[in-house]
Amino acid sequence: MPQTRKEMEIMWDLIATYRSMDRDGLLESMANHIEFSQCKNRYTAEDFDIFRSFALSIRDRLVEFWNDTQQTYHKKKCKQVYYLSLEYLIGRSLKNNLLNLGISDAGEEAIRKIGYDLEEIQELEHDAGLGNGGLGRLAACFLESMATLELPAHGYGIRYEFGIFKQQFENGAQVEAPIIGWRRAIPGKFRVGKLFILYTFLVKLKK
Repeated sequence: MPQTRKEMEIMWDLIATYRSMDRDGLLESMANHIEFSQCKNRYTAEDFDIFRSFALSIRDRLVEFWNDTQQTYHKKKCKQVYYLSLEYLIGRSLKNNLLNLGISDAGEEAIRKIGYDLEEIQELEHDAGLGNGGLGRLAACFLESMATLELPAHGYGIRYEFGIFKQQFENGAQVEAPIIGWRRAIPGKFRVGKLFILYTFLVKLKK
């Protein structure tokens, strides 16, 4: 049920404060995620933890706009499109998220400030594992187009437990295996009840 307590306005006012989009704001978010989201320190943090803290920091900023958008839909009671597909070939999301938020330069500066290269960090991201064929790519293109046209739309699909499986041949027969490490590879997802929400590039900003 929606929150109707008047005292909760204090919380909504705090949430209404946006995170900084500049280099220092990203670094502060990364530090928070390294410590509080991953419980890492200078002796235990690995390269993937740096990538994950960076991706989570970008996700935080996407969520702010996501929530604003959902509130707008709710207030205006607008009709929404629900696109159903068994697969979405969306590829990697980090670079697209930086571009669509307009903070590619700030992100690169933040990563360089701590001794990493942005391309090095991007290479640590795994494919989302939600599709592997032409129909999956087409479905992803439909979502991109709807976002570009600013249509109130959502994509629904299957969140595979181990992603798209790895195929190989052994003794002349095809065998399948899960992609190791896939479960921890998508920081842009949330569990909502029995549903997962995957935040990717479906954000369009106006100046």
